[in-house]
Amino acid sequence: MKPTIINHSFSTPPVGAAGRVLNRTLGRWAAGLVIAGAVLLLSTGCGGGSSPPHPAERILLLDVSESTTKARDDYIDHLAKETTDLARDEGTTIHVILAAGEPLAESCITSTTFSSEEEGDWGELERVRQAASVTKQVNSLLKDPPIEDRNHTALIQALVLAGRQATKTEGPLEITIYSDGVERSADLIMYRNKLDDKDIRTTLDRLESEGLIPKKSLRGVSVNWVLPGYHEGGWNGSVDVLRIEKFWRAYAERVGAKLSWG
Repeated sequence: MKPTIINHSFSTPPVGAAGRVLNRTLGRWAAGLVIAGAVLLLSTGCGGGSSPPHPAERILLLDVSESTTKARDDYIDHLAKETTDLARDEGTTIHVILAAGEPLAESCITSTTFSSEEEGDWGELERVRQAASVTKQVNSLLKDPPIEDRNHTALIQALVLAGRQATKTEGPLEITIYSDGVERSADLIMYRNKLDDKDIRTTLDRLESEGLIPKKSLRGVSVNWVLPGYHEGGWNGSVDVLRIEKFWRAYAERVGAKLSWG
């Protein structure tokens, strides 16, 4: 299934009872998140003119599983700064993906473009206000995620969705992941794996054979990981943070992405 993603809307409708709850809740949230329409880019005219560069895009991948409950206050501090910095440039777009439940089935992606009719400082001020509104909406989402199954952290599926979005991107693209990094899903339960070199290689080979490694779409993309390994402990406390990092660095190498860890 390959959802169609457009600004200010959701793609393929969620399925099942949990999906219907997610669709209704995220639909309302997305309505509050919508700030402006897409920006129309025009060429600079004839006589050797060139088109202006495409605006930057950023994918924000939010882990809203139970293991990140305490970390989310810190997530929002980082996210507030990130969205404010992004909003300073006209036409920048952010795409939000939730990494819990079953992202591929629920296709929970929403997009917002920062845009203002004003120019100069007044335009920048308006876009910064838009960023504050987006941050407020995301903060509400983090406090009460519209996901019934919060026991699963589905980073692998969320990254597949990120890869699909990347194929639609024409401007500079980066991905920011807000997560402790511990995958716990039908695709991989990290605390059951050794996460040594052999295990990681075998796991990535299996995920690739199952179509869960977006090698082409994420090649060359910068991935910034915020607060990896930050969790309350419990079952995932036995997973060594260094082994988690080793897995995701191997994943980034496999897909050709540039990973900044922590």
